[in-house]
Amino acid sequence: MRRSRPATNPFPPHLLPSAPAPAAARAPYDRHWWVPPLVATVLAVVLAVVCSAPLREGGEWNPFALGYLVPLGMVAASWFVDRTTAGRGARIGLGAAGCLLSAAYMALLTPLALIVFFVMLLTGNVTA
Repeated sequence: MRRSRPATNPFPPHLLPSAPAPAAARAPYDRHWWVPPLVATVLAVVLAVVCSAPLREGGEWNPFALGYLVPLGMVAASWFVDRTTAGRGARIGLGAAGCLLSAAYMALLTPLALIVFFVMLLTGNVTA
């Protein structure tokens, strides 16, 4: 009966792949992950209601009010960030940016509308 030889690796050791790196330690779970998104959600909704008062003066619905969906969407995204301590900065940043944009939307809308109007006026796209 023939004896089998142990399998030898035909490749020299320096050509073999190195051992896999150890798994990176995961950041610890943040027990209070929900506080920044909750505060940002409440604040953004209050700011959207208070700051959109000029859009609601005529008693009719104004399509420019849809611009508040962008900051509210940013705040909504802060609920889905990783719930570890590493994601805390992203949750706070998204919530703060959403609140800031919600407060500044009307201040940004007026100059932007004027710029669009004057560009259309100068290019001949506005007729009387």
